[in-house]
Amino acid sequence: QRGLVQSGVASLEAPKFVQVPIVEESQSRLMEDMPDLVLGGHAPNYDKESPYRTVPLDEAIECQEGGNAGAEEAYPEPHFGRLENGVQVIAVDRQGLCASLGLYVHVGSRFIGKERACLPHMLELLAFRSSAHLSHLRTQKTLEQLGAAASCRVGREDVLFQTDVLREYVPVALPLMLANVLCPSVLPDEVAEAQQHVLELQQMMEEKPESLVVELLHVAAYRDNT
Repeated sequence: QRGLVQSGVASLEAPKFVQVPIVEESQSRLMEDMPDLVLGGHAPNYDKESPYRTVPLDEAIECQEGGNAGAEEAYPEPHFGRLENGVQVIAVDRQGLCASLGLYVHVGSRFIGKERACLPHMLELLAFRSSAHLSHLRTQKTLEQLGAAASCRVGREDVLFQTDVLREYVPVALPLMLANVLCPSVLPDEVAEAQQHVLELQQMMEEKPESLVVELLHVAAYRDNT
């Protein structure tokens, strides 16, 4: 069985990356795509007429099928691209209503000494906060208005910033995610607030024996350099 797996992996072709040029956009152009900040009440377009506004939840509605509904769906094909700065981009269009965006940064405690191994976890706590373009409040309210689910996960070899959003909002959600890497503000008050959550996260890990055992195994195997 192991030989079959190895032969199957050997038959796979390496992905071919296409060179993609970098197109710089001004800050004013990025801000034009951002929705208006609504701190309370309804959005400005709330009173816009909707054909389903008065339809009760227990009544079925007829959905009009699109022009390509009868066409045969093609198998999702991945596309590989590489920017001039070496960043690799992989895109797969699954023709769904929602899009999942993931930004992997090749950094983690494996590449840092134990004196500074806490830095990736601090980046996790500071994710989706203030940036050079938006304040913390504006960032969070924009994600709320888009109905997006944003998160950050830290591993020993990478940091993942992830956002799930409707596909038409990808041009707005992508700059918000990239700002975590390209231009975070790292304000002193936000750092102090993130430090308050450290003990809470440690307590949550101690309450999960499975996760705690895995962490202790890594500490023992790599001699505190994890």
